[in-house]
Amino acid sequence: MRPTPTGPKLVTLPEIRRAAREKLPRDHWNFDDGGAEGAARVCEIMGDELQMNMELCGRTKIPDLTPDLILPAD
Repeated sequence: MRPTPTGPKLVTLPEIRRAAREKLPRDHWNFDDGGAEGAARVCEIMGDELQMNMELCGRTKIPDLTPDLILPAD
């Protein structure tokens, strides 16, 4: 009998899209809206979010992010 993997559950792209629609404002997940300009806006929003969250946890570089900064969801 093969052992069952204990790693993280793999999710499908439709599951990711569904979760994004439930939790994020439309301009965060609607990648097709606005073509290239819409995609550029999504990248800008994600960059802003990354910068803000790094500032909130006191980090200035990606390599400074460590697993202990991630908390399980409620």
